[in-house]
Amino acid sequence: MKTIYYYPSEEGFGNNDQVMHPEESVLADDRFSFAPETQISETDKNFAFFECPAWSHKAKRTFTIKSPIDIKFTFDFSKLNSTGEVFINNPHLSGDSYDALTEPTFSNPNWFLKNPNRLTMQLTVPRILFWTKEKDIWIEQRSHPEASARNNIVLVGGWFNVSAWPRHISFAYNVFDVDRSVNIKRGDPIYQVCFHSKDQNDKFKLVKKAPPKDLKIKVKRNVSLKNLSPNLSSQFMFGQQEKESKCPFSFLWKD
Repeated sequence: MKTIYYYPSEEGFGNNDQVMHPEESVLADDRFSFAPETQISETDKNFAFFECPAWSHKAKRTFTIKSPIDIKFTFDFSKLNSTGEVFINNPHLSGDSYDALTEPTFSNPNWFLKNPNRLTMQLTVPRILFWTKEKDIWIEQRSHPEASARNNIVLVGGWFNVSAWPRHISFAYNVFDVDRSVNIKRGDPIYQVCFHSKDQNDKFKLVKKAPPKDLKIKVKRNVSLKNLSPNLSSQFMFGQQEKESKCPFSFLWKD
């Protein structure tokens, strides 16, 4: 059994206080967030495919992430031809809350495509830090199979070596149909994460744990390196885990 640690927060991209103090996040409170659940545990056993060994093998190693808040966006294209802008409205949030939630979408113009046929958004909620002491474990983030029909979103997925590159995973998605609103209810499954090791028969368990200080520093450096040199950071994201220190006094630098 491989152990993967996780910790939810609503930030983690680069703000030093939020990276170094995720335990102060509202979502760190179990009352406000949802623990990841395996896909097999949330699936009705009456489905004919439930006993399929190929499906169940993957479902036991796939975890569902649920939205901790209500999210609704509607899109106004009336100014697109004259100004090139698309207006996004959210009836559930105040101005400050809206800005905080959508900040990654507008801080990088490449994320938000001003195109009537495709909108891509990135939000600060939910964001989860994953890390592990196991060797050479990859994390894969993918869209939940029901999210396009129910919520009108398709996750922008990906994967990386979480043993070598611990960091928060993001919530970015394409709007499936720009003529419909994005409507996510608290508790809706919005994406999945699964883990891969050299032995695909390995089993995984998720344990919620506040990250130690040395890990938070490493995550902060990882984020900073990605901003400073994306090409260099890719070598670590997709490479092997760093080697253990041979220094007999290395414990002095661990939290």
